[in-house]
Amino acid sequence: MLTYKKCVKLAKAGYPQHERAGIGNGDVFITGNCGLLYCPSLSELIEACGGEMRTLYYHFGEWVASNSDCLEQGWEYSQGMECIGETPDEAVADLWLILNENKC
Repeated sequence: MLTYKKCVKLAKAGYPQHERAGIGNGDVFITGNCGLLYCPSLSELIEACGGEMRTLYYHFGEWVASNSDCLEQGWEYSQGMECIGETPDEAVADLWLILNENKC
């Protein structure tokens, strides 16, 4: 699960927020200083990245989400963006933020 701080960054960058929390529908909302925010699941984050996200892997204790295909380009010569996180959710959320920073 993402931190509240990361959910704030997603919301400010334009990540879709569900209009209201529904009881029993499986959606996760967290609250803090900025109010009630939607906390997307890993599968929702991957889907939101669309075809831009190519790889997600665990490497030396960290999760890496990338928009390049490491298997084609080699680990050391990967061209593209790589986002590192303690969890896969965090790495993919950071990749979404980078991919969408100029779209708002």
